[in-house]
Amino acid sequence: MSIERVFAELTPRLADALGRESAGETVKWAGRNPGLGDRIQGFAVVSAGAALALANLGGPLSAVGLLVDLIERGRMPSGGYAAIGLGALGFIAGLALAWLGWRSVRASRDVAWAVTDRRLLRIVDGDIGAQVWRRRDLSDLERLNWNEPKRRAFAMTARCHPECELRLILTGPADIPAAEAAVRELAD
Repeated sequence: MSIERVFAELTPRLADALGRESAGETVKWAGRNPGLGDRIQGFAVVSAGAALALANLGGPLSAVGLLVDLIERGRMPSGGYAAIGLGALGFIAGLALAWLGWRSVRASRDVAWAVTDRRLLRIVDGDIGAQVWRRRDLSDLERLNWNEPKRRAFAMTARCHPECELRLILTGPADIPAAEAAVRELAD
C-alpha cells in the first residue's frame, strides 16, 4: 500500500483498518468526515426508538403490576395477557432501536473515507470491514457550496444493490477538491 494524500489525522485503529482494507492498492486520498449526517440520522433513529418505547410503556408497567398482584394476593388476574405481552415487546423493540441509533451516533465520530486507485472506502472505527464502492457504483457526482470553502462538500449517489441508492457526502476540513479528483480518477 502506498499513500499519496491523507487529510486530518486518523486514529490508530482507523489507520490500521485503512491499511488492511487497501492492501495492494494506492490510496489517492484519505480523510476523516465530521459525521454530521450520520449523527443526524442516528439521532432520528434514537428518537423513533424512544417514541416507540414510550408508546408501549404500559406493557412493562402492566407486567410489573401483575407480578405485584401475584406476590400480594397469590393469584393472577384472568385475561389481558396478550395486550401486556405485545406492549412489553413493543417497549423492548423501542429500546433496541434507540440503542442501535445511539451506536450509529457514537460511531459517526470515527469515520474515515479513502479513495484508492480502484475503490471508494468508508471505514467506521469498531465495525468489521468497510463499505466499498467501485466507479461503476457511483453516479451523480456533484459539487455543493463550492464557492464557500468552509461549507464545501462533494456528493455522490452510490448504488448498494439494484433497488437501493445512497447519497454519500464528503464534508469537513479535508481537501474536498482532492477527494473529488481522486473519485473522478477511479478506474472502472
